[in-house]
Amino acid sequence: MKLAFFKNKTSGFSLVEVLVVVVVMVIVFGGLFASFRYTLQLVSLSRANLTALSLANDRMEYLRSLSYNDLGTVLGIPSGSIPQNRTVSLNNIDFNERVLIEFVDDPADGLGALDDNGVVADYKQVKVEYSWTLNGVSDSLFLVSYIVPKSIETDAGGGSARINVFDNESLPVSGASVRLVNTTLTPGVDVTRSTNASGEAIFTGAPAGSNYQVFVTKTGYSNAKTYEIAGALANPYQPPFSVLEANISTMNFKIDKLSDLAVQFISGRTTQDFVQNFSDLTNLEKVERATSSSGQLVLETVGGLYEDDGFVVLPPLTPPTIKRWGTVEVVANTPPNTTVKIQFYTATTTTPAELIPNSVLPGNSSGFSTRVVDLQGIDPSVYSSLAPVVYLATSDKNSTPEVASVTIDFEEDVTPLSSLAVNLKNNTAIGTAGDGSLVYKYEDSTTTDSFGKITLTQTEFGVYDFWSTGKVVAEACSAHPYELKPGTTASLVYLLAPQTANNLRVAVIDITNQPVIKAEVKLSRPGFSTTLKTGWCGQAFFAGLTDSADYTLEISAPGFTSETITNLNITGEQVEKVVLSS
Repeated sequence: MKLAFFKNKTSGFSLVEVLVVVVVMVIVFGGLFASFRYTLQLVSLSRANLTALSLANDRMEYLRSLSYNDLGTVLGIPSGSIPQNRTVSLNNIDFNERVLIEFVDDPADGLGALDDNGVVADYKQVKVEYSWTLNGVSDSLFLVSYIVPKSIETDAGGGSARINVFDNESLPVSGASVRLVNTTLTPGVDVTRSTNASGEAIFTGAPAGSNYQVFVTKTGYSNAKTYEIAGALANPYQPPFSVLEANISTMNFKIDKLSDLAVQFISGRTTQDFVQNFSDLTNLEKVERATSSSGQLVLETVGGLYEDDGFVVLPPLTPPTIKRWGTVEVVANTPPNTTVKIQFYTATTTTPAELIPNSVLPGNSSGFSTRVVDLQGIDPSVYSSLAPVVYLATSDKNSTPEVASVTIDFEEDVTPLSSLAVNLKNNTAIGTAGDGSLVYKYEDSTTTDSFGKITLTQTEFGVYDFWSTGKVVAEACSAHPYELKPGTTASLVYLLAPQTANNLRVAVIDITNQPVIKAEVKLSRPGFSTTLKTGWCGQAFFAGLTDSADYTLEISAPGFTSETITNLNITGEQVEKVVLSS
């Protein structure tokens, strides 16, 4: 006989089971809560939209009930008693109401001056817009209606103002805000329109009168406006204008994207040169089919004939302190059918590594055959070490190129002019003073920081001029004055020197407007002769000169046609730009 024994066991939930249950509940109820919350938000937003639509319909019906002549806005075109902007509250929601009423020139009877009956205000367009923000979500809606006069169209006693807005390239700017204001009329005018795809904002039916002012703005762009006679401005180039009865008055304005400009002022710089000669090749990293002859790097010979090509790898240059790479000068002789090229690699302690890309050093992939190569675009914080490779080639077995030296220079440090008082102006003039002198749109004075810098953020495009009392610009990278392009970020470095009574800065450029570095510049007159080489900016500076008109300026550079300027008159601070042709 078998007996069955049953054991009673009493136990609770384990910690793991409790955690599983909690997680499941969080997932289920969290999802339900999020869904419920999203549903409530949708209902709330939908309710706001329906409320706004109800308001817009009621407002539009009211406006349509008005007589045609009464249909206008306060300070608007056409004028009336309807506010252009107001706040309306309904269902605990605040709505921003905007009413736009404007005349329409219908093309059916001709546009503008070609209108058959000379009336360009054919009928009115009414736009009612409501915008609101609810639970952090912004939205808007609008209704548009056209209202025509019950009788024949009539000119409501006015003309039209057409405002054209262009950018710096004379292309139309769409979406610009154009505000037309006239406070001398009764009732006054204060209307804002946006430019269309053609850059036009047209104010049809504007009351005839004078003293209309225009203000043009756009986010991220410079601004433009009409200027009244005030202060030093005696003769504005774009004064307030008049709207004539049954005529179209047109004005043009120019705006463009804002830019950033940083300028550093220094009194000097410390540079170092690395010079590689070729009388001894034992210190080179690698030599292939090349040798030294009479101190020159040449191709090796085999059986009395030169190799087709060869190359040498120079020792990596790793300056312990560097602020900026400068230039490379290759002194070489290339008889017909021979070439010398140089390329630049990143460097390790022993061998060249990766070729510096064209995005950093344009043209590096194919190599440089010019005498001077500009390395200023290479960021030393990224490329702190360079390994140059010199290539020699010939298609004439009896001839070889010769390389005498390769010189690389770089900037170790600069001496900033901190706390320097600097004056600046944008050379865009808005008119003239009573004495005929120009009045500029933007002028300012500031002080450099501890690094000798000033920074202009979100500033207008144009030609900028900088000056400091007792100083003169000895070198300007880039040019001075400097043309700031729209929508750009630029950095400039100006080397200043003590001002003398008469000085000359010579800027040497090629036909592509690029600086010609290490060109020879000779300035002479009877009893005086000085020769300098242009620096990294392609400029040479002569100070302490005599006020005279008998100077001769001679400029030459390998690969370029020399230029000579005679009877050069030097008085005060003078800049001479010289273009060399290759």
